[in-house]
Amino acid sequence: KDVNLTGDIVYENVTFAYPSRPEKTVLKDLNLRIPAGKSVALVGGSGCGKSTIVQLLQRQYEPSAGTVRVGNTPLKEINLATLREGLGVVSQEPRLFSATVEENIALGSRSRVTHAEVEAAAQKANAAGFISDFAEKYETHCGSRGSQLSGGQKQRVAIARALIRHPSILIFDEATSALDNASERVVQAALDRLIESTGVTTIIIAHRLSTIRRADLIVVLGQRDDAGGSAVVQQGSHEELMKDESGLYFSLVQSQLAGLHGGDEEKEEEASTEVLVETTTNASVAAAQSMEKHPSFPVRKKN
Repeated sequence: KDVNLTGDIVYENVTFAYPSRPEKTVLKDLNLRIPAGKSVALVGGSGCGKSTIVQLLQRQYEPSAGTVRVGNTPLKEINLATLREGLGVVSQEPRLFSATVEENIALGSRSRVTHAEVEAAAQKANAAGFISDFAEKYETHCGSRGSQLSGGQKQRVAIARALIRHPSILIFDEATSALDNASERVVQAALDRLIESTGVTTIIIAHRLSTIRRADLIVVLGQRDDAGGSAVVQQGSHEELMKDESGLYFSLVQSQLAGLHGGDEEKEEEASTEVLVETTTNASVAAAQSMEKHPSFPVRKKN
């Protein structure tokens, strides 16, 4: 059925193993609430199930046990097209097509959009400035796989594409992990402004501490016992979690900062936190495949 996707996202006693490896439990009795309108970062070691949580939300897979719901509605009762239309996904390596900037942004919408709507999405994504600097502006050709744009520019076009569908839920899946520090700061500024201004529920999988620590809620995943499978072992803000020096989050942060010298705060902001999280691109597969099925670009040109 068609429903509003603006409620809390709730995982209730969710257990999951991939069909290809049924003997390996990835999530075990996971209980997690992602508050509506908040930004939530998923943190944990490699293989702890961060990408799995997002894949279950996209209904790429169904839980082996337990329920995932948005508001009071179980995911399996939500029309699949409605669900995915309500999700905006930005991945580590966004798929830009051999088309104009405007067409690439408009591709995020399943309906025809105006030039004004494209511009509005670009503005929210902190992309309007560099697009305006191009001689052809929104008619600038991106090149094959976005080869004519820098990494930071591609990511901001991808963010605009995710926004133009007016999603209820945004997923940033390693959205800044492939960028240098300068580009990462620009894109991160766009994400911060976006989260603050839209009030959209945001799920973040990232590899930089500067991204993780700004989230409203950080959820730490790990194994609670020897039974296998991950669950929530800690949650809170960065400041709250760092007060617990015996906790997993504190240990992971200290481990990845161990190579830094001088306590330079800016260096800590830029430091990679690969020990905290793994590179995951699977969360955006469904969205990318959906885009591939729409070769025409739904842009309504200016009069």
